[in-house]
Amino acid sequence: MSKINLAPFDPAIHAELLRQWLYRPHVLEWWGNPEGNFQEAIQVLPTTQQAMIIFDNQPVGYLRWELWSASQLEEIGLSGVSSSIDIDIFIGERSLIGQGIGTAALRSLLSLLAATTTAPVASICASINNEIALRAYEKAGFQRIHQYPDVESGLCWLLTAPLR
Repeated sequence: MSKINLAPFDPAIHAELLRQWLYRPHVLEWWGNPEGNFQEAIQVLPTTQQAMIIFDNQPVGYLRWELWSASQLEEIGLSGVSSSIDIDIFIGERSLIGQGIGTAALRSLLSLLAATTTAPVASICASINNEIALRAYEKAGFQRIHQYPDVESGLCWLLTAPLR
């Protein structure tokens, strides 16, 4: 497999591609609200908490992450954890799903987060029906913790991976 890298998200370079991906059916199915997600990427989240997944020197996917407090984690049923880095990911190029790219990108991000944050764990959520994503997350080192109801996505799995 070719090398997978994470590149800093630069709205001036990546915004249009991100918008296109957010409207693709395979991304829309699990992410929903493409315009809201686009605006969040462009106007809300710092670019230091976003990355493009690069495969064969081309952007093929997107990652973002943010620190969640103990109270935010408790709302989705993860109690007793002081904080967590919540991660969102998708592969924008449908033909590349299932090739280990997301797993490799998550492993890279987990290494980066372990070196740059004091949060004890990283968390990621997925619909119970998104088995492709769930398998990729588990291969990257995440473990299914429990299911919880999400207003937009229905029943979801919360998965965590240790950073310490």
